[in-house]
Amino acid sequence: MSGTVPTITAGSINGITGLTDRPVYFLRLNGSPTPNLVVKGDAASDAHIDMTDEDAAVSIKWGSKLMKNVNNELVNTKIMTPPEVALFKQAAMMAFSSASKQYLNVGPGGPAYCWVKMPHVPGLSDADFFKKYDSGPGARVVPKDIKANILKFADDQVWTDLGKVVAVDIFNGNSDRFTIDDGYWQNKGNVMFLAGGTTSVIGLDTFDPNGRMQANLNRGGGYPELNTLIDVNRRNEYALACVTSVGAEMKRALLSAKGMGTTSITIKSDGPDGPVVSTIQVASIGTMFVDYAPVFAAGIAAGAESLKAYLQAKVRQYAPPVQPRNPWARTAPSAGAVLAHAHVRGVPNNIQMPPLPGQQPPPRPNIPPPAPVKTIPQGILDRMAYLHWI
Repeated sequence: MSGTVPTITAGSINGITGLTDRPVYFLRLNGSPTPNLVVKGDAASDAHIDMTDEDAAVSIKWGSKLMKNVNNELVNTKIMTPPEVALFKQAAMMAFSSASKQYLNVGPGGPAYCWVKMPHVPGLSDADFFKKYDSGPGARVVPKDIKANILKFADDQVWTDLGKVVAVDIFNGNSDRFTIDDGYWQNKGNVMFLAGGTTSVIGLDTFDPNGRMQANLNRGGGYPELNTLIDVNRRNEYALACVTSVGAEMKRALLSAKGMGTTSITIKSDGPDGPVVSTIQVASIGTMFVDYAPVFAAGIAAGAESLKAYLQAKVRQYAPPVQPRNPWARTAPSAGAVLAHAHVRGVPNNIQMPPLPGQQPPPRPNIPPPAPVKTIPQGILDRMAYLHWI
């Protein structure tokens, strides 16, 4: 089944690699020759405000569920169980040197993370154009990655799919892609392109550990940024801010890149008649994607409609069941009525009559207790109410 998240068990990890700049690990389980599980450390409740461990767990679970149903079914984030975390950390500490960042993120005295897992998705690339240093702070710009981004972003489908992702981000209070208030391109690495998938962009990261109550789907209610989902003018303004920020961030990075002594760049692409070489002025990159703002806005609107339909269906699905009528809740008949009924001609003597006042009713049949009732987190219901979706 696509999107299923493998379980980590004793002896199941047969390979592990990890990133140096953030707590992300790629695991090979059960003899797989390629990674089939991604493990990621999110900030735990003591690393941010307005969030308990339960709040974080609910927010991660439902944020992933919403993105999966609006964007791509491969989005499937699960919180790891304590035994899984212990097995993962043990394998990671054996795989990396004690001085490496990969080791320090999982070793004794390391950061307190909420560890989550998700299926490994092949064909992924991201929009990050910085190369992090293996040691020490800082990063350098990689111009060739910016050139690759320009080609990828020059696509209506990319902006449509990205709009659906951002619609869920706005509902989730996730500013770890674009800030939900002003559209600043906050995290380049969280815009993830998918080659050969059902969508061109996939929203794998759905939880913002720094989002305070906006990111709290368990208890956090409505906030003004949600209006972007239902207000056309606000949505158009927000879309324009986002596409402008993408161009502005790439332009700023190119101008600051070491060794960039020219005012233009050349990009090679595949045309219908063979390779095409284009020259682009760096000064024009800042507004290069403005024409995609209406497409991006339409993607946000489509994502909002999908989100609304999904949540309204969940409200109906999780509605409390109609309670069956209690047969013993009727008013007891009078003694005279009981006697009159008992002497009706033709009534067999073995008919079980209603109990007389003061008598105990016959034992009830052995009915198993009802299954636990599924519920929608209150924070999600409050956001739906704010948007007039319920």
